[in-house]
Amino acid sequence: MKFNKKVIGSMTVLSSLCVMTTVAAMTNNGERTLADHNKKVVTVAYTESSRGRAGFGAEIARTSVEADSVKKATIKEVGYEAIGEQIEGLVKELKLSDEEKDWASALMPKVEDFLLVRTEANQDSQVVGKLYKGNKATVVEKGEEWTKISSGNLQGYVRNDMCYFGLEALNYAKQSCQIVAVSKTEGLRVRASQDANAEVTKVLSNGEGISVDTNAQANNEWVAVKVNDATNFVSRQFVDVKINTGVGVTLEEEAAAKAAEEAKKAQEAQSAKEAQEAQSVKETQTTKSAPARTTGSSLAASANDVTLLAALIQCEAGGESYECQLAVGAVVVNRVQSGYADGTLYGVIYQRGQFGPAMTGKLERVLSKGPSSTSVRAAQEALSGVDNVGGVKNFRDVSSSSYSGHVIGGMVFF
Repeated sequence: MKFNKKVIGSMTVLSSLCVMTTVAAMTNNGERTLADHNKKVVTVAYTESSRGRAGFGAEIARTSVEADSVKKATIKEVGYEAIGEQIEGLVKELKLSDEEKDWASALMPKVEDFLLVRTEANQDSQVVGKLYKGNKATVVEKGEEWTKISSGNLQGYVRNDMCYFGLEALNYAKQSCQIVAVSKTEGLRVRASQDANAEVTKVLSNGEGISVDTNAQANNEWVAVKVNDATNFVSRQFVDVKINTGVGVTLEEEAAAKAAEEAKKAQEAQSAKEAQEAQSVKETQTTKSAPARTTGSSLAASANDVTLLAALIQCEAGGESYECQLAVGAVVVNRVQSGYADGTLYGVIYQRGQFGPAMTGKLERVLSKGPSSTSVRAAQEALSGVDNVGGVKNFRDVSSSSYSGHVIGGMVFF
């Protein structure tokens, strides 16, 4: 490896993530030597320009070099073992975030579906499980071609060329996995803008997560989140921002999950079948219990009487079949002919405590707009003496009634 004239000093530290060539000799000043350090890779080059660079796995830069100093300095890795190399210039400390440290020994599969995990480090060994896209695993031991991993209950070997390692895996996860903000308190308010007094659009319970809006800008005090496709904000101090990754599955776990899913589908199919059978029985019972139509004495009625009865029919059975609407009309006519109230259509319909729509004002609203043509036809036929309920004088909704009788649609007549 060669450096131009501007390079005065450099250093390389070996890592579990990758291996780089040593470009400067290590000193024996009491610091650990290169062979003592096996945590990670850091390269630093001091130049005549105002900046040097430090790379971790060749993915990030965290260290700068000041050219105006000729002090001897020791390069350190904060949070890892310190290792020394004297160079010309002052090297600031290399710092990794807690998130980067957490991912230093992690990997993710470089696949669109899943990566097979095997018992041994060869292609012919037995498959023990799968790492699906978005799953995160811990590196147990990395070899030249295969790496031993652990993820959930799954342990085994994966091919190196099919994986992202360390910070490369972290960068991939940030691009391909959902990032969530998890509330650390009860009743965390999500707001419409980055303002403590802004409109509250949602309230999160303790431990509840919400999707982070990675395309939106937010200052250091807020995290941008998504609420119904709109960008909102939560206070950063009350949330933990996490990458939503999964874990691998063993073949046994996958088989159990598949069996559970098939059992769920079978149960849903059985429930649907039973509901259909129950509906068929209900329809059969309805057909058997509905009496034949009869034609009795007609009831003298004016046009206003027809409209009034039609309006009541619409209120009581407007969403039911024509036969059900006719049945409601027949019940009213049967009451009139039996002398209910004062023996008039008006008296029967407005009799206290009998027909709800007449008491709530619903009947008047329908009258003001005019009843439907179907309701008018049912009223006219009922007033002409047609009876399809066998002379009964009451009805209820099937769902709210324990009465037995003639079931037509969703109503029982008795």
